[in-house]
Amino acid sequence: MNRRMREAKIVKVQLAQERKTSAHLRNQLSVSQTQLASVETLVSSLRADFHSKESQLLAVSESEKTARSHIQTLEDKLRVLEEKLATSEKRIDKVKEAAQKGVRGLGRGYEELKKDMERLGEEGGEAGTKKVLGQLKEEAEGLRKGARDGLEGISFPSTLKYGLIADSLVDIQAYFDPSGRRLLKCEETRELVRELENERNDAHQVIDLLRNKLHLQSTQLAEYQQRINDSEQTRKEESKQLMKSVGVWEETGKRVGEVVEWIEGAEEREKEREVAREKERERLVFESKLEEAIERNKVLEAEVDKEKEELDKVQKENESIYARCEKLDDICKTHEQCSRKYDAAQATIQEKEEEIVILREHVREWKEKKEIADASLEKCQTRMTALESRLCKSVESEAVLRTQADYALEKVKALEGEVTRLKSVEGENEEERKGLSGRLGILQERFDAQTMTIKLVKEHSGDVQERLVQSEKTHAATLEQVKAKYTTELAISEEQKATLQTTISDLKQDLENTRLTLDLVSKEKATLESALSASRTTLAVLEAENESVKDKLGRCEKEVEKLESMGRKLDSEVEIGKERTRVLESALDKSNQDLETLRKDCMTCRIELGTAKSERAGLDIVLEEVKRERDGLREEALGLRKETARLEGAIELSKREAGRMVEVTVGEMEAKIGVLTEKNKILQEEQEREKAKREEVVEESKEEGKKLKLKLGGLEDLLQGLSGMIKGQVEKMEKVYEDRIKAELDKAGIAEMGLEGALRLSQELEQRVKSLQEEVKLKTGTRMDEEVGDETCRKLTERISELEGEIQKLEERAGTLGARYKVGDLNDSEKAFVDSLMGISQAMYEQDMVDKDNELRRVCISISGPGSDCRNPSIC
Repeated sequence: MNRRMREAKIVKVQLAQERKTSAHLRNQLSVSQTQLASVETLVSSLRADFHSKESQLLAVSESEKTARSHIQTLEDKLRVLEEKLATSEKRIDKVKEAAQKGVRGLGRGYEELKKDMERLGEEGGEAGTKKVLGQLKEEAEGLRKGARDGLEGISFPSTLKYGLIADSLVDIQAYFDPSGRRLLKCEETRELVRELENERNDAHQVIDLLRNKLHLQSTQLAEYQQRINDSEQTRKEESKQLMKSVGVWEETGKRVGEVVEWIEGAEEREKEREVAREKERERLVFESKLEEAIERNKVLEAEVDKEKEELDKVQKENESIYARCEKLDDICKTHEQCSRKYDAAQATIQEKEEEIVILREHVREWKEKKEIADASLEKCQTRMTALESRLCKSVESEAVLRTQADYALEKVKALEGEVTRLKSVEGENEEERKGLSGRLGILQERFDAQTMTIKLVKEHSGDVQERLVQSEKTHAATLEQVKAKYTTELAISEEQKATLQTTISDLKQDLENTRLTLDLVSKEKATLESALSASRTTLAVLEAENESVKDKLGRCEKEVEKLESMGRKLDSEVEIGKERTRVLESALDKSNQDLETLRKDCMTCRIELGTAKSERAGLDIVLEEVKRERDGLREEALGLRKETARLEGAIELSKREAGRMVEVTVGEMEAKIGVLTEKNKILQEEQEREKAKREEVVEESKEEGKKLKLKLGGLEDLLQGLSGMIKGQVEKMEKVYEDRIKAELDKAGIAEMGLEGALRLSQELEQRVKSLQEEVKLKTGTRMDEEVGDETCRKLTERISELEGEIQKLEERAGTLGARYKVGDLNDSEKAFVDSLMGISQAMYEQDMVDKDNELRRVCISISGPGSDCRNPSIC
């Protein structure tokens, strides 16, 4: 009973889990629908952003056009102002000259008037007045002519009589103001002078700007000088490394001394003399190599002198190019602002392209979410198929139950026949009791089988679970009663008939109960079929929804493809716009590019001049370093010679000492040799006698010879290693110097090529500048105001700053997403994103748990056997 209750509980738990899974699937469907709605909203927002960005691109292109037109107008205005300056300066000079002439003439006329007045006072007469009138007429005509000529040459006559001065001044009065103190055109000339002074002040401001630019260039030259100093420091470090190599040489000398000392302690001096001779040969070879290196250094010095002469020529050419570059700098400065604005526009275009890439990534993420939803739908379909298979199994188990019930009815009829037989035959009670007990066991097994089948039905019948439990309880109780009754009937044979009748009646009741249970099972089957049909309808609805979702996803994919195609079109349009801008730049921005190239070429020329100067200085430094290195090499050679002399002295001393030792040893050896010769003579005399002794002596001498050969081989290896080290270092030094000289020669050749190219470029650029000036003069028809360009530039800069601020905020929020999730400070979009991630992870976790449970059940069934029932793996 406990086992059955446990299994019923397990079935109930499984049904609850299946309900949970179905609810979770419904939630997933709702989530997928909400995600689809959010995808649609996102697509609409993407479209809106796309249209807004198109409008922004158009605005940017228009602002670029306005900025370029504004730049052209500024250039034209600069040119016109320069022309006005020149003309105004000429006019000022002319006005000054005319004013000076007029003032001089007025002074002369005033003096002559004084003289004439004095003379009239002295003469006074009609003849004098007539003469004065004639002269005054001539003077008035001269004044009229002077006024017509614009006061350029106000000339007064030599004499002016007193009589008609008022009449002559009436004609002059037309050229004065009402007060009679100032000329009419004096104010205009003053205004002209003021305008010209203002223009001069503007020109001074431009000159100040150019001075600032020259100051910047001087700072750049200082930086280049700093770099040159750094390169000098690196070369000093290389010299230090050379000193270290000298230290290595000294160590090698010490090692050679140690080798010599080791040689002094050798036994055989004659072979050491041969080693010393080999050393002397190597020293001679080394000295020959040193002499060759010195000759190479001399050749290199001659080549460096030639390079100095060529560098002087290059410097002269560079100075001429520098003068040309200073002329071209004035043209380059005006176009720097245009390049800055163009760079700003390109930065905005790049930002838009980055936003398009971000939108594409969002679309890709939504595609991944769609794929996850499709996978979850496929899992739901697999679960529905599993449920259908379970229903089929329940139908089959129901048919088995019916067959078993029919079989039980037949057995009951057989039992009735047996009861009649028991009535007729009382003597066979015990045999029938045994048969009944066996049959009861069979019935118990069949009943257990029925309970198993009922349990299988219970797995899919949650609504009838309590009824089944009650029926099982009643069945168990009846079975226990039957067992008790049969035991009592077997104990008491007299009461067996009544008990059998009661059991038969009980069995009939049980059969009726089983029929009722079968009816209930059929009803449950109907309910399960209705549930299956409902589930099929829901599955069909889900499939329809899935198809609708797929259609929506297809639409979304189409829209995404449209967006991608629109993005591609936009990219193509942007590329077309870029190509158009490039074409326009090739036509219109050739001036900018050429001037930029001029500026760059000027800068490069200056840099090349600076580099040439620096290279010349570097070459001078290199020459000095080469000289120093040559001197160092000479000193090293002298040092090496000294060391070799010292070594030779040491070797000679060692030789002397060795000679002394050798003489001593030679004396000893000679004595030994004499002894040996005597012994040899004795041995020769006694060869036939002492062959064995002789062979032993030969073997000992061979062993000693082998030992000496090994020692000599070690010494030779050491000497060869030292000579190889010395040769390798010498070859490395030669290669380093050869590489340096080649590099300097290459640099000099490159500098010459660069100067030639710069000259050609400067000539071509001068021609281009002339042609561009002519084109600009032709295209000065349509120009826009300065305020429009300034406003558009200001708006663009504000928009760029806003976009940069937004990007920075988004980056900061993306960096603090984890911390804000822990605190709970998230936006709606971020919350939806986190919820979708949590739902996906939960679904995956639950699916993994279901798969693990199924696997555990399968393993439990395989362990316990095919006939066992294992619903909970933990119980097994």
